[in-house]
Amino acid sequence: MIENFSFILALLAAIVFVIMLADKMRVAYPILLVISGLAISFIPDIPSVRIKPEMLFVLFFTTASL
Repeated sequence: MIENFSFILALLAAIVFVIMLADKMRVAYPILLVISGLAISFIPDIPSVRIKPEMLFVLFFTTASL
């Protein structure tokens, strides 16, 4: 996970940019996120990001319990 840290930060920056762009264009942001995700998936040689299931459980369970 540490070896992909800069890639994950770049993805987070891209997500923030797409959400800001969707707000500016007055389009629902999930639509642009799906389109940008599809575009990113066609770029060759992108490293795969693996997240441990325990980490997902902690992130979503604590968010849902708030």
